[in-house]
Formats: sequence, structure tokens, C-alpha cells
Amino acid sequence: MNRILASWDRFFFQPQTAKVLGVYRIAIGLLTLYSFLLFAKDTTTFFSDQGLVTVATLDKVVNRDWHSLLYWIRYPMGVRLVLAGLLVSGACFTVGFYTQVSSILLFLLVVSFHERNGLVLNSGDAVLRTMLFFSCSHPRERPSRWIAYGVGGSRWLAPQEARSWSCPGPSG
Repeated sequence: MNRILASWDRFFFQPQTAKVLGVYRIAIGLLTLYSFLLFAKDTTTFFSDQGLVTVATLDKVVNRDWHSLLYWIRYPMGVRLVLAGLLVSGACFTVGFYTQVSSILLFLLVVSFHERNGLVLNSGDAVLRTMLFFSCSHPRERPSRWIAYGVGGSRWLAPQEARSWSCPGPSG
């Protein structure tokens, strides 16, 4: 029984390397950028009031509260600027520049686009949104900047250790 408890404590509370979280963050960032670059050409058609679905139509059809910055930003130029903000925050998230702030901002912008027009989404978009939500709570030591090529160009520069879960470990 002690062996099982020791394995449990080691799995959940032993400090782990942050490299796995960095690779996860980079993969999610690239996937998000790719997904929204595919929407870039049709952004005004899918997400503005001059496109297929207006906010007034959504208010009539959707029988729930929906939360989106695009509820207030309805014109094509504004929607393009919000998309540009999403792409910038996605790039910052991917390279690790102010990761905590960029992950929260990226999540909020992705939710805004997803809530604005759910007719153009698929199940992969819901998975992407969930993975971005989880990335908002990743543990951070200092602003965790992952630089792909370190001194000499041959190694990752990352925080030495990070807890695998956000909950505090056992004291002792």
C-alpha cells in the first residue's frame, strides 16, 4: 500500500521538467494560428454584420447568452482588427513572449470568434478551445520564455522545473 501511495505522490507532486509544457504550448499555438489563418480570407463573411449571420439574427436564433467581443464589434474592419489581435497574441503565445497574458488573451479572442458564428465550426475547434483553456493555467516561473535556439544553437532554454499540476504538493 505504501508503494502505491508513493507512486501516487511521485506522479502528482514531484517536480517535472517544463519542456513538455513548452512543446504542448508551441503545438497548440501553431494549430491555433493555422486554424485562424484559414478563416482570414472569409473573416468578414463569417463574423461581421455584413456577412452571412448578423448579431440580430443570432439574438433571435440562439436561446442563450453568448459572450463575444464581436457582439459589439460588428463592422468588417473591426472584425479584421480583432483577428489581427488574435494572430499577434497567438504568435506571442507560440514563441513564449509573455505567455500568461498571451494565453489568456488568445483564449478570450478564440472564444469570441467561436461564439460569434458556431455554424462554421467543427468538433476540432471545440477541442482547440478546451486546450487553450487548460493552457491558461499552466505553471509559470518568471515570464516563461522558451527560446528555440539557446547559446550555441543546440539546446532549449527553459525553466529548470515546474510542477506538473497547479495544485500545491505535499509539504515534507
